[in-house]
Amino acid sequence: MTLRIGNSQGFTLIEVMLTVVILTFGIAGILRVYAVSINALKVSADYIDAICLSKEKMVEIEMDKRGDTGLRAGESNGRYKGLAWQTEILPYGEKGLNLVSVSVFKNRLDPSKIFRLVTYTGTYDRK
Repeated sequence: MTLRIGNSQGFTLIEVMLTVVILTFGIAGILRVYAVSINALKVSADYIDAICLSKEKMVEIEMDKRGDTGLRAGESNGRYKGLAWQTEILPYGEKGLNLVSVSVFKNRLDPSKIFRLVTYTGTYDRK
């Protein structure tokens, strides 16, 4: 003879409501993580675009340096894919060195979002 205590044919209303609450918090947490990862992906894509654009501008400056005219001091700027860039070449010292700066930014007013490369370069001897 088997002794049964209570009716165990289904779930109680409290068990179902508790399960729904737990699932709601779990799904909300997953959606929050998803939103944060989408934002991080966008920021990473912006950094990659800024790095590629700054490398391109450095290569252009390097190619100008190898030309017949050499580097000319001054500034240039422009826009590309929602980013703005600015190059600056300044004479540095007496031995033909130049200070070269390439800045890439989305919003010039927010200095925390500026990607900047700075280097020194000289002229080649053509002997």
